Parts: sequence; C-alpha cells; structure tokens
Amino acid sequence: MRVKQLRQDLQKYLVKRSLTKKFNKQLELFKDNPKHPSLNTERLEPRNLKIYSFRIDRKYRVIFILVRSDEAEIVDINKNPAQCEPDLKIIPDLKLSESRNKFGMTHYVRHFLPMVML
Repeated sequence: MRVKQLRQDLQKYLVKRSLTKKFNKQLELFKDNPKHPSLNTERLEPRNLKIYSFRIDRKYRVIFILVRSDEAEIVDINKNPAQCEPDLKIIPDLKLSESRNKFGMTHYVRHFLPMVML
C-alpha cells in the first residue's frame, strides 16, 4: 500500500507528542500489510464516508482515506476518544466531525472542508 506524504501539521503533531518513532514503525507495517493484526485497522462509522483508522499505540490512532485501491492518504492523527476528549486547539479553521467505529466508540476526525465533505 502506498501512502501519500504526511502533511506538515501532522508531522508537527507527531513530533510534539514524541510519536514519530512509533508512527514510522506502524506506517511500515501498514504499507506492507494494511490488515496487520497490531494495527487494528478498522472502517469507521458512518461506513459510507469510507474513513478508516489504524493504531499507533493504545492512545493514538491514524485516520486515513483510500485515494485509490492501492493508495491511502492520512487525514488526521488523534487520541483514541476512549482515552480523552479531542484537542480542538491543534489546528485552527478545521471542521470536527464524529465518526463511530464498529464497537460504538467515537473517533473525532478533524479535516479541511474541501478534503472530505461530511
């Protein structure tokens, strides 16, 4: 699986939280096998939006969309909502939407309006 280059704001998010090494490890697993068990890859609800996530660790998840069947774009990295509420101060002028996974847990997806219409 190919992955588009990570946006600069998301790179800063990783650095600020000392997640770069963990992220890179999980990203390599994702590129080799998007369904690797340690990633806990899942399609978020509502399913028609085709938004997915995979785990960096127990606290942080990567939110991504499929641009093509063999290419993904990471649109957000955030805390697992079971651990905390979303941090709305990270990036100004972003819309926040809720998405629920198959277990009913809420994921908060920050995105630029033109990127993903919700």
